[in-house]
Amino acid sequence: MSSTRSRNAVPAAGCRPLDDAPFWAGESFTDATAGVRIEVLGADGYGETVRVTKW
Repeated sequence: MSSTRSRNAVPAAGCRPLDDAPFWAGESFTDATAGVRIEVLGADGYGETVRVTKW
């Protein structure tokens, strides 16, 4: 499931990469130019589970 909402994929100053994650479980980001897809598979109080696919 890809989201079409507009969002800033750059973390706020001082945040670790996924502290300010703009994508929620079930959403994904695809960069066809770079040949990368990032899917957020799940999240809990300890962090997020993601799948990164490079082609």
